[in-house]
Amino acid sequence: MMRAFKWFYVLLLTASMLIVGSCVIFAPRVQAQGADEQEIVKAMKATFDRPDAPLIVDPVVVQGDAAIAGWSQQQTGGRAFLRKRKDRWLIVLCSGDQLKAADTLVTAGLSKVQAKELEVRLAVAEKSLPAERLALFAKFDGLVNVEEDRSDEAPKGHNH
Repeated sequence: MMRAFKWFYVLLLTASMLIVGSCVIFAPRVQAQGADEQEIVKAMKATFDRPDAPLIVDPVVVQGDAAIAGWSQQQTGGRAFLRKRKDRWLIVLCSGDQLKAADTLVTAGLSKVQAKELEVRLAVAEKSLPAERLALFAKFDGLVNVEEDRSDEAPKGHNH
C-alpha cells in the first residue's frame, strides 16, 4: 500500500513539473502573439480610423510573420492580409472571403503549411462571430494589392 502512494506522488510531481515547464516554455510565444495582434490593430487604426467612422479590427490571427485581420468600418468591411517586415506589420492584401482560402495565401507568398495553419486559425476565430459581422467581411469585392513599404513615411489616412 505504501509503495502505491509513493508511485502516485512521483507521478503527481512529474505531471506538475511538466505543466509548469510547459507554461515557462510557451508563455513567451503566447505573449508575443498577443503583442503582434495589438500591433496590427494599432497600425490599422492609425491608418484607417476616423472620428466619424471608427475602424473595428477583430479578429486578428497570427502565424509567424503573417496575419489576417477582419475589419469593419460603418457599413462595409473585409479582411487584410499582413506580413511582418523590419519589425512592422504591413498590409499586403485586402479582400473579402478570398482571404479565408489557403490557396490565396500561397499565391501571396506563404508556404502551404503556413497558409493552411492561418486558414484554420481564422476559421476558429471567426466561428464565434455573429453572421452580420461575417457578412461585412464578405462585402469586400475583389483582391487588392496594398503592399508598399513606407517605413520612412508616417501613415496616411485612407478611406476603404
